[in-house]
Amino acid sequence: MQWTIQDLGAVGEFVSSIAVLVTLIYLAVQTHQTQKLVRGQTRQAFADSTQFALLTNANSDYLPAIAVKLEAAGFPDDPRAIDVLDATEQLRYRNYLLGNTHRIRSHLYHVTMGLADRSLAPPRGTWEPRLRAFGLDDSAADLEALYEAIEQQGASAR
Repeated sequence: MQWTIQDLGAVGEFVSSIAVLVTLIYLAVQTHQTQKLVRGQTRQAFADSTQFALLTNANSDYLPAIAVKLEAAGFPDDPRAIDVLDATEQLRYRNYLLGNTHRIRSHLYHVTMGLADRSLAPPRGTWEPRLRAFGLDDSAADLEALYEAIEQQGASAR
């Protein structure tokens, strides 16, 4: 039997279609593995940043004392409680809030992108009143917007 150009073309199309299918399967597996890797790295980064924040607070000479003062005065339920702090203490606690807000904002952003687990983030309403008491309304609004986006994603997934 002699092969014509058309016969060879048909065999070539068949072989190339199988090659395309194998390539697509390989890419799907690679994408899945990459996504797992990114999720793991994101989770580890959040764990590392949380551990650093907790250790920094624990090793601080002043942050625990500021927190005790604020809580004794009714903070965060009573935003006027910040008046028990002197200007240096207010600045230190404000910077502490900002640093943790950046950490939480990053994590919530990764949750909205589907790269991190929502359960690791603090509950909604934990940081926002603290930020507002220190005049950090934009940061509080950013967190609220991210929580809202996550809740909308959860509602649309149901």
